[in-house]
Amino acid sequence: MIVRIFDVVIVGGGAAGRILALRLSGDPSLAVALIESANERELCLRDSRFVRDISGYLHRRSLTAASKTHVDAWHDLGNSGWDYDSFATAVHRCQSQYNGLASARSRTNLTIATETTVHKIHFDRSSNGEIVATGVEAIKRIGGKAIFQARKEVILAAGAISSSRLLEHSGIGNVELLQQIGIDCIIDNPHVGENLQDHVGTDVVFAAKNDMQTLHSISSKRDNGFVNTFDCCRHRANLFKQSCLTSSVQLPFPGINSSEGKHDLNSLLRRMATYDMAEQSVTTTPEFATVHELFVRSILTSPTDASASLTVGHACTDLDHPDDVGCTCAGHTVVTVQLAYPLSRGSTHITGPSIEAPNLTEARYLSHPTDVEVLGRHVRSVEQMFKHAELTMQHPKHDKVLFPNVDTARKYVNQTASGSSHYTGTCAMMPREIGGVVDHKLRLFGCQNLRVCDASVMPMGPGVAFEIAIAGVAEMGAALVEQSLSRKES
Repeated sequence: MIVRIFDVVIVGGGAAGRILALRLSGDPSLAVALIESANERELCLRDSRFVRDISGYLHRRSLTAASKTHVDAWHDLGNSGWDYDSFATAVHRCQSQYNGLASARSRTNLTIATETTVHKIHFDRSSNGEIVATGVEAIKRIGGKAIFQARKEVILAAGAISSSRLLEHSGIGNVELLQQIGIDCIIDNPHVGENLQDHVGTDVVFAAKNDMQTLHSISSKRDNGFVNTFDCCRHRANLFKQSCLTSSVQLPFPGINSSEGKHDLNSLLRRMATYDMAEQSVTTTPEFATVHELFVRSILTSPTDASASLTVGHACTDLDHPDDVGCTCAGHTVVTVQLAYPLSRGSTHITGPSIEAPNLTEARYLSHPTDVEVLGRHVRSVEQMFKHAELTMQHPKHDKVLFPNVDTARKYVNQTASGSSHYTGTCAMMPREIGGVVDHKLRLFGCQNLRVCDASVMPMGPGVAFEIAIAGVAEMGAALVEQSLSRKES
């Protein structure tokens, strides 16, 4: 068995882990280890069989930050220091970094261990009996078992599924669940793995006129279409002359500024008040369920806060031939309608003591009736948008009305909606009594020297794709660790 000693051990080499490693290894006196289960190979995408939705892959060039209302809601849960101004400053700090972890690879105090899977956190007891994290146990693909000891901090940055999973495998979680699968409970916290949130959305497809350029027009040759597409991307040609392949917009509740829209919203809110709170608190506490609902109400009633995002693309996977991987629709535009702040919450938990045992993840999409109502209304609004003159110039008018009423939109949403893998919330940052797993300094309740710093700590997920929010959390987390270590040394 290999035993290596560091000051800080970071588990997870994703967006959060890389930022943490970059910042903390900036102190040459700190020995930092970054552990990642994947390898370091660089991908050279040449085969369309490996990418199902080309437009979905390339639109990552478009990023959107979390809103002020959303981040301030974290602060209002009792998370001192997590107000919007502080968070925006943290996000700005990472936006000037273009090389990311590459600029830190030459640092002698940073060790990057790839193809290494952490399966357990090690603990000890302090002189006063408190539980202290001392390192992690891992399996290397080549080399077998390894121990990474941490003199000062263990930081989990493995994501909303894997961070909570690692806590449970280490004996931190719901004592009843852990006992059922034969794991000794070290810290009983029933909120670990609960409050799982994800964006849910659906697609609406419209035909384009023959002279409208779509992705299909530059990738129609199946033999080399994918290469042609990336050549256009590289040289900023055709569709890629614009900033990104898709266009996104965040929109408030449809009709919020009209009397008809306000009447519709008020009816929806009245029904919302009649829903069974016990049923909506299955994966969290009634206290947080109430706070979460009040937050979403504030979003829905605001003419300036977005309740959904629309992403308009110039092509999509062929919906009539879903097994024909890499094939794009000839002359179509797809609009992805994504709910910004779903009230539906799920859970993810381990199913056995072995690290090989799969998680049982229940997202419970659309389990809250309000999600169906709001998403359905945004779907209807998209059809109305495509009747405007600016859009009919490129899209032929269609006589058939897709969504003549809210009922048809609800049915469509229930039949077609899917998740986005933007998982958050399973190690929520809020007071333990209302569902928290970590405090406002990202420290695990009941344990010293152990923090969680990734999407799992977000008590309410951001209204947009969470890349920027994760970067902000990581920057905030790195600053908190630096402050803590400097105080200990002074």
